[in-house]
Amino acid sequence: MRANVVLSSLYNKSYKDIDGSVKHKVLDFIFKLANDPTSPGLDLKTPRGVKDPQIKTARVDLNWRAVLIVSPGGSDYVLVAVKPHDEAYTFAGKLKYGVNQTTGVFEVFDEQALGAVLETSVPPVAAPAAKPVLAGVKHADLLRFGL
Repeated sequence: MRANVVLSSLYNKSYKDIDGSVKHKVLDFIFKLANDPTSPGLDLKTPRGVKDPQIKTARVDLNWRAVLIVSPGGSDYVLVAVKPHDEAYTFAGKLKYGVNQTTGVFEVFDEQALGAVLETSVPPVAAPAAKPVLAGVKHADLLRFGL
C-alpha cells in the first residue's frame, strides 16, 4: 500500500529547528511512509492521551518522532512536525485541525500557542464613539468576504 505525504505549513516553519544530523533522516522517513505506511519500523501510533485517532506519531529515529494527521481512509498523511521524542507526544496532544468554514482551506494549528498569541497581541477595545463603519453590512456578507 502506498501513501501520499504532504508537508504542512507548520512543518515548513519548524524545519529550521530540526537538528542538522536528523534532516536527512526525515527525508528517508517520508519515503518509507509513502512506500509502506504499515511498516512496523515506523511505529505509527496515536499517542496516549490524544483524543483524536487521526493524529499519530511515527519513528524517524530513536530520539525523533514525526507528528502526522492521517486521512480517514489512511492513504494520505500530513506531516505537521518532527520533534524530539517526548516533545512530539506533547505537541500531538495540543494539535488541532479542520477546514476553515469561510475560506475552505485545511488548517493545522497548536490551539494553546494560538490562544497565547491572541491574548498578548489583541489590544483592549475602546467603546465606539460613533456608528461602526460596517454596521449596515449583513453578517453573511462579511463571512463571504472572509471577515
